[in-house]
Amino acid sequence: MLSKEDEPVIEIRAFGVRSRVFDVVGALGSGDVEKAKKLLSDAKSLVAQELGVELNKFTYNDYFEWLIKTTAINIARMHYNKWVSGYLSHHNITLDGRIVDLDSVETESEALKRSRDIEDVYSPPKTIRNDQIETAEVLAHLLDGLEGDKIYSFSVSRESHKNFYDYFEEIYEGELKRLKIEKVPRVRN
Repeated sequence: MLSKEDEPVIEIRAFGVRSRVFDVVGALGSGDVEKAKKLLSDAKSLVAQELGVELNKFTYNDYFEWLIKTTAINIARMHYNKWVSGYLSHHNITLDGRIVDLDSVETESEALKRSRDIEDVYSPPKTIRNDQIETAEVLAHLLDGLEGDKIYSFSVSRESHKNFYDYFEEIYEGELKRLKIEKVPRVRN
Protein backbone atom coordinates (compact mmCIF):
# COMPACT_ATOMS: atom_id res chain seq x y z
CA MET A 1 0.00 0.00 0.00
CA LEU A 2 2.96 2.36 0.54
CA SER A 3 4.61 3.99 -2.42
CA LYS A 4 8.33 3.42 -2.96
CA GLU A 5 9.04 6.97 -1.74
CA ASP A 6 7.24 6.51 1.59
CA GLU A 7 9.23 5.58 4.66
CA PRO A 8 7.28 3.80 7.39
CA VAL A 9 7.77 5.07 10.93
CA ILE A 10 7.27 3.55 14.34
CA GLU A 11 4.93 5.43 16.65
CA ILE A 12 6.17 5.50 20.24
CA ARG A 13 3.06 6.52 22.15
CA ALA A 14 0.33 3.89 21.98
CA PHE A 15 -2.29 6.01 23.70
CA GLY A 16 -2.78 9.69 24.23
CA VAL A 17 -5.44 12.17 25.16
CA ARG A 18 -7.72 13.62 22.54
CA SER A 19 -8.36 16.82 24.45
CA ARG A 20 -6.73 19.94 23.15
CA VAL A 21 -5.80 23.22 24.80
CA PHE A 22 -8.92 24.65 23.11
CA ASP A 23 -11.16 22.28 25.10
CA VAL A 24 -9.87 23.59 28.44
CA VAL A 25 -9.85 27.23 27.37
CA GLY A 26 -13.37 26.84 25.98
CA ALA A 27 -14.64 25.17 29.15
CA LEU A 28 -13.17 27.94 31.28
CA GLY A 29 -14.57 30.60 28.94
CA SER A 30 -18.06 29.16 29.32
CA GLY A 31 -17.65 28.95 33.12
CA ASP A 32 -17.42 25.15 33.20
CA VAL A 33 -14.46 24.88 35.57
CA GLU A 34 -15.34 21.27 36.46
CA LYS A 35 -15.04 20.20 32.81
CA ALA A 36 -11.66 21.97 32.56
CA LYS A 37 -10.48 20.21 35.72
CA LYS A 38 -11.64 16.83 34.38
CA LEU A 39 -9.79 17.30 31.08
CA LEU A 40 -6.62 18.38 32.87
CA SER A 41 -6.91 15.58 35.40
CA ASP A 42 -7.16 12.98 32.60
CA ALA A 43 -4.07 14.38 30.88
CA LYS A 44 -2.16 14.64 34.15
CA SER A 45 -3.02 11.01 34.98
CA LEU A 46 -1.78 9.80 31.61
CA VAL A 47 1.49 11.72 31.92
CA ALA A 48 2.09 10.49 35.47
CA GLN A 49 1.54 6.93 34.32
CA GLU A 50 3.94 7.37 31.37
CA LEU A 51 6.57 8.85 33.66
CA GLY A 52 6.10 6.12 36.25
CA VAL A 53 5.22 8.63 38.96
CA GLU A 54 2.55 8.04 41.57
CA LEU A 55 -0.41 10.24 40.70
CA ASN A 56 -0.71 11.66 44.23
CA LYS A 57 2.92 12.82 43.99
CA PHE A 58 2.52 14.36 40.52
CA THR A 59 1.22 17.88 41.02
CA TYR A 60 -0.38 20.19 38.49
CA ASN A 61 2.84 22.20 38.61
CA ASP A 62 4.73 19.04 37.62
CA TYR A 63 2.24 18.40 34.83
CA PHE A 64 2.38 21.96 33.43
CA GLU A 65 6.17 21.98 33.53
CA TRP A 66 6.14 18.66 31.65
CA LEU A 67 3.61 20.01 29.11
CA ILE A 68 5.66 23.14 28.42
CA LYS A 69 8.91 21.20 28.07
CA THR A 70 7.39 18.46 25.92
CA THR A 71 5.67 20.91 23.60
CA ALA A 72 8.77 23.10 23.26
CA ILE A 73 10.89 20.03 22.49
CA ASN A 74 8.36 18.75 19.93
CA ILE A 75 8.29 22.11 18.16
CA ALA A 76 12.10 22.29 18.19
CA ARG A 77 12.32 18.83 16.63
CA MET A 78 9.82 19.79 13.95
CA HIS A 79 11.79 22.94 13.17
CA TYR A 80 15.11 21.08 13.21
CA ASN A 81 13.72 19.17 10.25
CA LYS A 82 12.86 22.51 8.58
CA TRP A 83 9.11 21.91 8.87
CA VAL A 84 6.64 24.69 9.62
CA SER A 85 2.98 24.45 10.51
CA GLY A 86 1.59 27.96 10.51
CA TYR A 87 -1.42 26.75 12.50
CA LEU A 88 -0.17 25.95 15.98
CA SER A 89 -3.32 27.19 17.64
CA HIS A 90 -5.32 26.08 20.68
CA HIS A 91 -7.00 23.54 18.38
CA ASN A 92 -3.78 21.85 17.28
CA ILE A 93 -1.94 21.21 20.55
CA THR A 94 -3.16 18.39 22.78
CA LEU A 95 -2.99 18.28 26.56
CA ASP A 96 -0.30 15.61 26.28
CA GLY A 97 2.00 17.80 24.21
CA ARG A 98 1.28 16.44 20.75
CA ILE A 99 0.91 18.51 17.60
CA VAL A 100 -2.13 17.43 15.59
CA ASP A 101 -3.73 18.46 12.30
CA LEU A 102 -0.47 18.08 10.43
CA ASP A 103 -2.01 18.57 6.99
CA SER A 104 -0.75 22.16 6.97
CA VAL A 105 2.87 21.21 7.71
CA GLU A 106 5.31 21.86 4.91
CA THR A 107 9.00 22.49 4.57
CA GLU A 108 10.25 25.95 5.31
CA SER A 109 11.33 26.38 1.68
CA GLU A 110 7.88 25.29 0.40
CA ALA A 111 6.21 27.81 2.72
CA LEU A 112 8.55 30.59 1.58
CA LYS A 113 7.93 29.83 -2.08
CA ARG A 114 4.16 29.69 -1.58
CA SER A 115 4.15 32.96 0.36
CA ARG A 116 5.89 34.64 -2.58
CA ASP A 117 3.27 33.23 -4.94
CA ILE A 118 0.21 34.25 -2.92
CA GLU A 119 -0.28 37.19 -0.66
CA ASP A 120 -2.46 36.15 2.27
CA VAL A 121 -3.54 39.20 4.22
CA TYR A 122 -5.54 37.12 6.73
CA SER A 123 -2.77 35.08 8.29
CA PRO A 124 0.88 35.68 9.13
CA PRO A 125 3.46 33.95 6.97
CA LYS A 126 4.44 30.40 7.87
CA THR A 127 7.82 30.69 9.50
CA ILE A 128 9.72 28.83 12.17
CA ARG A 129 9.70 31.94 14.37
CA ASN A 130 5.94 32.44 14.01
CA ASP A 131 5.35 28.78 14.93
CA GLN A 132 7.51 29.21 18.01
CA ILE A 133 5.75 32.41 19.11
CA GLU A 134 2.27 31.02 18.45
CA THR A 135 2.96 27.86 20.47
CA ALA A 136 4.31 29.82 23.44
CA GLU A 137 1.26 32.13 23.30
CA VAL A 138 -1.13 29.15 23.28
CA LEU A 139 0.49 27.66 26.38
CA ALA A 140 0.70 31.03 28.14
CA HIS A 141 -2.99 31.63 27.41
CA LEU A 142 -3.85 28.24 28.90
CA LEU A 143 -1.88 28.97 32.06
CA ASP A 144 -3.30 32.50 32.37
CA GLY A 145 -6.84 31.14 32.11
CA LEU A 146 -6.22 28.53 34.78
CA GLU A 147 -4.50 30.81 37.25
CA GLY A 148 -7.68 32.72 38.01
CA ASP A 149 -9.50 29.46 38.69
CA LYS A 150 -6.92 28.33 41.25
CA ILE A 151 -6.47 24.98 39.53
CA TYR A 152 -2.75 25.39 39.89
CA SER A 153 -0.11 27.85 41.02
CA PHE A 154 2.44 27.25 38.28
CA SER A 155 5.35 29.60 38.22
CA VAL A 156 8.69 29.56 36.52
CA SER A 157 10.72 29.03 39.66
CA ARG A 158 14.27 29.46 38.40
CA GLU A 159 15.58 33.00 38.80
CA SER A 160 17.26 32.81 35.40
CA HIS A 161 13.85 32.70 33.71
CA LYS A 162 12.44 36.19 33.53
CA ASN A 163 9.06 35.07 32.28
CA PHE A 164 7.20 32.25 30.64
CA TYR A 165 8.33 33.12 27.11
CA ASP A 166 12.00 33.09 28.15
CA TYR A 167 11.43 29.72 29.82
CA PHE A 168 9.77 28.26 26.71
CA GLU A 169 12.48 29.70 24.45
CA GLU A 170 15.26 28.28 26.63
CA ILE A 171 13.83 24.77 26.39
CA TYR A 172 13.22 25.13 22.64
CA GLU A 173 16.73 26.46 21.94
CA GLY A 174 18.28 23.84 24.22
CA GLU A 175 16.68 21.04 22.21
CA LEU A 176 17.76 22.58 18.89
CA LYS A 177 21.31 22.89 20.22
CA ARG A 178 21.30 19.26 21.40
CA LEU A 179 20.09 18.02 18.01
CA LYS A 180 22.82 19.99 16.22
CA ILE A 181 25.63 18.96 18.60
CA GLU A 182 24.64 15.30 18.41
CA LYS A 183 24.25 15.65 14.63
CA VAL A 184 20.92 13.88 14.72
CA PRO A 185 19.99 12.96 11.14
CA ARG A 186 17.19 15.05 9.74
CA VAL A 187 14.09 13.32 8.43
CA ARG A 188 13.84 13.33 4.65
CA ASN A 189 12.05 16.44 3.40
